[in-house]
Amino acid sequence: MLHFAPLLLLPLLQSPALPQASTPAPRTAQSDHGLGGSRTDSSQRWRGTPTNELGSESALELPPVFSDHMVLQRDKPVTVWGRATPSARVEVKFGDRSAIAQTNTEGHWSLVLDAIPANSMGRPLSVHATHADKAEEVILHDVVCGDVWLCAGQSNMRWRVNQATESAELLEGADLPNLRLLDFEGRLYPNSTAYDPEFLKELTAANYYATEGWLRSTEEAAKTYSAVAFAFGRRLTLDLNVPIGLVHNAIGGVPVESYLPTAGESVDPKVREIMDSWLTDERYPAWCLQRVNENLSAWLQDPTGARPHHPFQPSFLYEAGIAPLRRFPIKGVIWYQGESNATATASGPAADKALNKAAFISLIHGFREAWNDSGLPFYFVQLPGLDREWPLFREMQAEVAEEVPGTGMAVSIDLGHPTNVHPGRKAPVGERLARLALAGTYSADVTSTGPTVREVQPQGRRVRVLFDHAVGLRTSDSEPIREFEVAGEEQVFRPAWATIDGDAVLVSSPDVKQPSAVRYAFRDDPDTNLVNADLLPAIPFRSDRWAISPAEPQAGRTSFENAEVGEFRDLKLEVGRLEAASGHAAITDRFARTGTQCLHLLGGNDRELTLKHSDRASRLLSFWAERWTRNEPFEFRVEARARGKWSEIYNGDKVIRVGARLLSHVQLELPVGTSEIRFRSRSPENSGVLIDDLRFEVARPMQVLDCSHASWTAPALLGRSDNPVTKVSIATSGTLKPLSILKCTVEIPQEIRLSDISQVRVIHASGEVFGKPQAAARSMTFSGKQALQAGVDHFLISLELTANASLDRQVAAACSKLTLSNRKTIRPDGGPTAQRIGVALRVAGQDDCHTYRIPGFATTKAGTLIAVYDNRYGSSGDLPGDIDVGMSRSTTGGRTWEPMRVIMDMGSNSKWRFDGVGDPSVLVDRVTGAIWVAATWSHGNRSWNGSGPGLEPVETGQFMLVRSDDDGLTWTKPFNITRQVKDPAWRFVLQGPGKGITLSDGTLVFPAQFRSADDSPFTGKPFSTLIWSKDRGETWNIGTGVKPDTTEAQVVELGDGTLMINCRDNRRGSRSVYTTRDLGATWRVHSSSRSALPEPTCMASLIRLEHEEFGPLLLFSNPATRTDRRDMTLKVSRDEGRSWPSRWHTLYDQRPGFGYSCLTRIDEEHVGVLYEGRRELYFLRLSIRDLIQTK
Repeated sequence: MLHFAPLLLLPLLQSPALPQASTPAPRTAQSDHGLGGSRTDSSQRWRGTPTNELGSESALELPPVFSDHMVLQRDKPVTVWGRATPSARVEVKFGDRSAIAQTNTEGHWSLVLDAIPANSMGRPLSVHATHADKAEEVILHDVVCGDVWLCAGQSNMRWRVNQATESAELLEGADLPNLRLLDFEGRLYPNSTAYDPEFLKELTAANYYATEGWLRSTEEAAKTYSAVAFAFGRRLTLDLNVPIGLVHNAIGGVPVESYLPTAGESVDPKVREIMDSWLTDERYPAWCLQRVNENLSAWLQDPTGARPHHPFQPSFLYEAGIAPLRRFPIKGVIWYQGESNATATASGPAADKALNKAAFISLIHGFREAWNDSGLPFYFVQLPGLDREWPLFREMQAEVAEEVPGTGMAVSIDLGHPTNVHPGRKAPVGERLARLALAGTYSADVTSTGPTVREVQPQGRRVRVLFDHAVGLRTSDSEPIREFEVAGEEQVFRPAWATIDGDAVLVSSPDVKQPSAVRYAFRDDPDTNLVNADLLPAIPFRSDRWAISPAEPQAGRTSFENAEVGEFRDLKLEVGRLEAASGHAAITDRFARTGTQCLHLLGGNDRELTLKHSDRASRLLSFWAERWTRNEPFEFRVEARARGKWSEIYNGDKVIRVGARLLSHVQLELPVGTSEIRFRSRSPENSGVLIDDLRFEVARPMQVLDCSHASWTAPALLGRSDNPVTKVSIATSGTLKPLSILKCTVEIPQEIRLSDISQVRVIHASGEVFGKPQAAARSMTFSGKQALQAGVDHFLISLELTANASLDRQVAAACSKLTLSNRKTIRPDGGPTAQRIGVALRVAGQDDCHTYRIPGFATTKAGTLIAVYDNRYGSSGDLPGDIDVGMSRSTTGGRTWEPMRVIMDMGSNSKWRFDGVGDPSVLVDRVTGAIWVAATWSHGNRSWNGSGPGLEPVETGQFMLVRSDDDGLTWTKPFNITRQVKDPAWRFVLQGPGKGITLSDGTLVFPAQFRSADDSPFTGKPFSTLIWSKDRGETWNIGTGVKPDTTEAQVVELGDGTLMINCRDNRRGSRSVYTTRDLGATWRVHSSSRSALPEPTCMASLIRLEHEEFGPLLLFSNPATRTDRRDMTLKVSRDEGRSWPSRWHTLYDQRPGFGYSCLTRIDEEHVGVLYEGRRELYFLRLSIRDLIQTK
């Protein structure tokens, strides 16, 4: 019996005109154009054929797409083909499927197995050939049935896992038996090398690719696989629970024409014309032709014989990598390419959009024709931001996604880099492609894409832009929306102010009185921030189809594009003359906000740059800046010289942000008569400050551009006198003759009970109260004088509730009109958001406690609510410190609460840092009714950083428990289980925090975490885990660590008895989710891990409940961002955590806070959430039915 090894692609599948080569030439790394490069490993080898039982060379051969560990496409007839002795009988068997064929006179054979359902159990596929008395057999082992996806394109598709920013994260979850990888490597990578003419003569489509065959996904196999493809396949594998096969054959730098077929009707005639004359047609990508000539330069010097083949020539990769697979059924295609076609040369200008569109549609049709499947799913990546002229190409891609059925576009505009064509973040690209496939091909309940413009409605001085896929429309960073522009009939686009109104954005500009067109992110490298609830970015668009032309230089502004790169001492620009001492300033082409260059105030002490400005009529200066270091010291000041005297007009020491896109927008009003401006900085060597898009403007009188009720979610809380329930935003332009608000009329809607509200206040953004507080009435007018701030300003309407306000009702207040100092009246657009009523359970300063933090929350068997938390007496800081565990108790479903009691206090000796105890977790024993609370005791500095190896209180933090057997009325003294659960070598072990659970078999489980030993391979890194007791808490055991750099976790028991642990992950970005069936002895990654639940690195809450109507539900609460702790959101999953549809996301408080929360079921129809504000704890009671039905 013979065992099969992967083979060279067989010439029987190639064009008969292409000769076959013998010896491969060495492959080298490539870094070209920034379009193409990807290195190859010398480990990729050609494989020989198997031998027969007598030891001689076998005639039985299969193409390399057939090998051990392969995936056959499920639910489609499977063609198997190859070569054997002429006139031989060939039989293929796989499970209960078999078929027989006869080889022709050339030895070729082909047969078809009936369609096979999905099966992840690896089985042998045997190929048996007999001729006369000779028998040969090839057996492929571990063959599975699932879905096969082709992954093609150029270098950003080939970019390997070990090159990606998320490489460590991807590799941690790489051991997936159901994910199989097939990688085809090219023999020639088109870098700037002159290749040996002899090698070039042998290079053909028939021998271009080599492979080691299919591999199971492991950390080792995934390292050098396509990062985008791997992230895509990983998500499908985990979500679908069927085998997924990935076939990857991307090549760096290739134009789309290389993947188009040589014949057939799928290629547009205009594109075919260019392909036929590619060597001389100026429409063919110029960079590709330049590289071809570089690679063939040795042959060109002595052009003997036919011109050698090259992967950039039309149809070459189609013949090499697509045609050989045509008989092999696949599920669909993912595609990442376009960098080589988007611009005529590496630096521009933009290539012909119509031709690119024709070529791209030809590609899709060509692939569908190859597999004889007119609906073959085809998902592709829209090019990211880069300082190249790509907007038109991105627009073309969006049009194709809209017009060609069965396609979808993954937006990556937010993942680019200003100057690097190979942005490092590849995992999100693969994830977004997977979302498209899950929604479009598998009909999964997931959000497939970000906000997509549906309609543009001009409305006088502004434009309303309506979006699809806009549930939870917001900005990713809580900053105003960036990157909108509007234009009128003169077709000159101006930066615009934009605000969110439900699923729409209102856009206006002081420079455009009657906007008729709007654009979003329609430039080379935009700094976008508009997203939906799933944090997927809005698709760039424009409503016009006006000609795109380079921006003309304008007086009074500069982007430093016309300056020579390098250090300077004297530089004349559109805005005036720059002067600097040697070594103080330079023009750099490494970074830019727009264009390709910016100003660099160099690192070092006392750097100065003076701008001599002649236009003294201009009173406004604006620019974008970046702090090019996180290290200290850092100072950045701007000074103005007016009437012979210098004065400081700006201090940016704490304001200028670190980032790759010049994120800080500085706007300054200049003193009258300003003639010079001086920029000063102090920073470490090799750092400094970057400045771009500097402009001067003539000061104009202030005018109101827009006024509206902003999207705002913030509950009104019993126990607080200031509850800002409505936010009114006012956009202004101009600084001369500043306007003031003189009157503000507030109305309480008729459906709101006045008896729930005692007082109403109007508060300016500065914190100043406008007018006097008033008793609640249907209409109230507040009088005062509040100057409006230039740009975007806002007012808040704040309510104080009456003591009998019901937690099951809502409150709201509207601003009906504002009277300005110029005697004009403005009426804010839109309406207020009805806000929930909650309870400020613990308020900063209450009971002489500075801060309340770290909520734990549970419902007892008697229905009592038990809330536990840190009482942080001296400050808001973590342990060590003067901290006890407090407890609040409610027997009325959270409507009223008993006075706070301290249930854990380990002492008050300042010598031992007050023996603080905190970070509580609460658990209710559903068998006995006992209530357990776990906390960590720091005897001195024995918390996260001070705790060390050992078991004693003077060595390490202690794991403490208390218990109540009377529904929380009384509590035991703390007792210590550290010796039961801590490995003495570990640095630290502690609870969740949050809450524990009782399993269906009565086992008690607390989520936990530990810091590993310093001398372990993990050198003190933290791990999430759990502790458990099977004897009602008499003894406790601990599981193994989930994975490094996971900490605070929550655990639930799923319907099948599996435990799911949901972990804070120090890598930022998303939650880690794992499962165990053996109480944490082993862990398995869950399909939602590091993808479905964004987090800003923060504790979260997870509970499971059974609802009579809705069935099993998982509820999850956390700050639903990746950046900071705000947007507290409750999400519902109805499929045991595999998906969290955005229609079941409930934003319950968008204000910044400390971010921790804990959920509990209050009764059959309600859940409660206890969460952190700033130094305070708030309680909300939410209807389960509303969480499901109101979306």
